[in-house]
Amino acid sequence: DENVHYLDYKSLFELGDKCCKNNNQIKNDLFNLGVTHGNEFGVPLSEIEKTLLNYDISLDDILNDKSLPKNEQKWVRPTFPIFENCSKYENEQIYKREIRRIKHGVYFWSNGKLIYVTGVHYAGMVHWKLMESKTDYFIYTRVQRDIFYFMDLCVNDPKCVGGIIFSLKRLGKSEIMQLEMFVDALLSEKGRYTFQGLNLVEAKKNFAKTFYANKHLHESLPVTKFDETKKSIKNRERDNLIVFSREELTNGIIWTAVDTKTSTDNIDFGVKPTNLSGIQGQKLKRASLDEFASLEREGEMTLENWHSKAYAQTTEDSGSVVVGKIWLIATAENINSNSLAEAQQIWNDSAPNKIDLNGFTPSGLKRMFIPFYLGGRGEAFLDEFGEPRIDIAIKHWENKMAGLSDSGKVLYSHQNPKTIEHVFNIDKDGGLE
Repeated sequence: DENVHYLDYKSLFELGDKCCKNNNQIKNDLFNLGVTHGNEFGVPLSEIEKTLLNYDISLDDILNDKSLPKNEQKWVRPTFPIFENCSKYENEQIYKREIRRIKHGVYFWSNGKLIYVTGVHYAGMVHWKLMESKTDYFIYTRVQRDIFYFMDLCVNDPKCVGGIIFSLKRLGKSEIMQLEMFVDALLSEKGRYTFQGLNLVEAKKNFAKTFYANKHLHESLPVTKFDETKKSIKNRERDNLIVFSREELTNGIIWTAVDTKTSTDNIDFGVKPTNLSGIQGQKLKRASLDEFASLEREGEMTLENWHSKAYAQTTEDSGSVVVGKIWLIATAENINSNSLAEAQQIWNDSAPNKIDLNGFTPSGLKRMFIPFYLGGRGEAFLDEFGEPRIDIAIKHWENKMAGLSDSGKVLYSHQNPKTIEHVFNIDKDGGLE
């Protein structure tokens, strides 16, 4: 069920370790929860929430107070001290705490409910400074929470090569893909990451946002780097957490991390126009194709060929071992795109009921559809807790559709799909909202 979000069994016991009291009893209950409600994905988060709420527990990373009135329980971005005024020890403790949260996620109380957000989502709301936005950082919304749940599910499934998502416009799709890549690089020793746009201009414009976010990391993370996985402390003066060098290339830009042990242990971010050569070479930790459903064919560069090449670059041993992830997130905005049929085939081949005996879908991907009424970004369609105002959004959509011509209805419903049928203009599909 693509509407249900899960926590895997390993995360269950990490959750038990975070509990400050009743530790053993909670671990036992979480284990029983896995036996009772678990499936091949893990345990539904809704069931975990019910179990946690049975306890008066304190988790290390619950970011607000349960005792607040319900209407005051909401996401508030943590504040940070002026790091130059802190001691080395204080900076190290802040850094370790933030890396832990980025790795494992956090909790906060929202209108009487305990909400879990993944580490990547936390990084977006706290550390990923937005280049072009009315808000400096991601605000909390349920739909973005669910996207990051979905991506976390894909990342932690060894039988999944990534995800395909169709959504409405203006959901922050490009930023979400780049953020996930960046956080993975932040926690990795080395890896190759490629973000591709429809053309070089679009690719540069989108990826400039990653460089901007990295440039401003020192505002929310100490400049002294302490990494528990590397068991090392590296002191820098006013540097960023990941330092990029910039090199102009014929077919794009490569941003290479320079704070690694040797020249072979690089974190490489490649920003390329959409061509097959952009993902050739070494294996990829991430391959992302922005607005894939609007891709125009050029020679061998088709969506089908790109997916096939990206699959090969993120797997080994004939696709049996997954070494990276593919992200395809788009709005089917270009209704005349000749890639839409190929996108539909990839979508159909990502259905959970098509998993083969090896444990993979035909595409290697999981899929997620986000109807327009879940994706509000402003007060009109979002309440103060980041929850969608579904009835208001649907009423607006219906009123808008009633006043449009037939061709206008097709375009508007592509940009703001209510069902998966609106994405492909098909009579019936097995996808779930």
